[in-house]
Amino acid sequence: ETMPARNLTATGSFVAQSAQYKVVCHLETLGNGETHTDKYDISEDLTQTYKSKQGEQIKAYLSKDSELATNELVGSDIDGFSLKGVVVTYGAASNSEKDTDTLPTNIITVGGDASCAEGTVNAAEGQTLYINYYYTRNEYDLALEVWKDSREVDTNKIYSKSEKYQYG
Repeated sequence: ETMPARNLTATGSFVAQSAQYKVVCHLETLGNGETHTDKYDISEDLTQTYKSKQGEQIKAYLSKDSELATNELVGSDIDGFSLKGVVVTYGAASNSEKDTDTLPTNIITVGGDASCAEGTVNAAEGQTLYINYYYTRNEYDLALEVWKDSREVDTNKIYSKSEKYQYG
């Protein structure tokens, strides 16, 4: 068939495809007596999947004082850990093919120049948006002091030892 010899107007509409994105928490692994290992495991318990729409822009903040919009996230507090930074990836969590991953080179760190990472939700298969928050283990000092008689006189201290230990 051929086109008619007059102008035509076609109209239509669409509904944005529903999509999802994931927020993944990477927790620093506990070393064998070492201080920071700089290796991270994904915490399945803390990983969350959120529903969204194709094309929605998501902002992942390291910290934020004001109220968040629906498309804004902030790294949450986790007992025994401190937020190190955030990375946005597509298709898979950052370095998820490894048992334990190291910090990615493109991480936006706490105290750095940028305050958030941004990504766009994509409904295409294999293009899921991942917001990857990295957390380091907190370190704590354990001090042992042995005193003879009163602690008020420093010369009465007969033994002192201090060690650093990581949470966990």
